[in-house]
Amino acid sequence: MTPGLDRRWLWRWLLGEVAGAPGGPSEPPGAGPRRVARPPGARPEPEFLARCPPGCRLCVDACPWQVIVPSLDRRQPGGGDGRPYLLPDQAPCRLCGLCMPACPTGALRPVAPAQMRLGTARIDPPLCVRSLGEACDRCLAACPFPGVAIADGAGLPEIRPEACTGCGLCAAACPSRAIVVMPGP
Repeated sequence: MTPGLDRRWLWRWLLGEVAGAPGGPSEPPGAGPRRVARPPGARPEPEFLARCPPGCRLCVDACPWQVIVPSLDRRQPGGGDGRPYLLPDQAPCRLCGLCMPACPTGALRPVAPAQMRLGTARIDPPLCVRSLGEACDRCLAACPFPGVAIADGAGLPEIRPEACTGCGLCAAACPSRAIVVMPGP
């Protein structure tokens, strides 16, 4: 494979969900931008963009886990407009909700943790150690909604997209990095 292109990138590319702006470090030239994971409680993207002033940073400052970051470089998700985004499969959201009341414009609205939708986790079966017959339940143990958002399936864990918050806690707990979070509802 080309340097910088790994199996996870290929998985995302095949699903049409490659991160960053065209020419960014995690995608090949010519690939289009993907949806961006916005902070918990974010309104639909057009409304979020209309309400969230570039460079505000109040939700960024309110996040005790420092997982909400401003897009300051055009190669980052969001294209460098200064608005907040997350990379939940790299830095998981703890669903604490402290960012939502910090937003003065209503770009983030208060929602319960179970109703937050940052994205959806997906498992790359060949990378999951359970596909090799090894015992592992780290993703199940890390999920804030075990049995609801992720369950012990036949052979592999089963992610239920309708209940998955996309927080990325399962991805962070996965020893083989078999779980990625696709941003957006």
